[in-house]
Formats: sequence, C-alpha cells, structure tokens
Amino acid sequence: MRTLLRGGKVVSMDPAVGDLPQGDVLIEDGRIAAVAATVDAADAEVVDATGWIVMPGFVDTHRHTWQTAFQGWPRGVAVR
Repeated sequence: MRTLLRGGKVVSMDPAVGDLPQGDVLIEDGRIAAVAATVDAADAEVVDATGWIVMPGFVDTHRHTWQTAFQGWPRGVAVR
C-alpha cells in the first residue's frame, strides 16, 4: 500500500532534507519511502495535506514522562 501526503509544510528534522514550505511524503507499507518538494507516485492514494504540518518520522510522540517522577508522591503533598 502506498500513500502520498501531498502539499503540506514538511518539518523533517533531517539536515539532508531540510524543511519544505510545501512538500510531499510518500509512505509505502508503513515506512517513509520519500520526502521531497514533489514526489511522483501515480499509483498511491493521495491525501491533500495543504495547510497541515507534516513531520515524517514521528510516531506516537504524545508523552507525559515528566509526570513519572511524581508517581511516588503522596496525594495532597504540595510541591514547591
């Protein structure tokens, strides 16, 4: 399966690719196959990402690890 995210603002975090004000990200079988200003993938399902920020490589980045330190604190104790 191939999916092309087309026309989004690509924030790659990869100095070799850089950030693209408008770019495409091709995903093949759940893996990033290409990131460029324009990717030719005629047989891919196209998702219009115009107006979206696309950050290839990030997977489930929502974390609250900072809260782990407070797991052992008794309830009702104020932290100053």
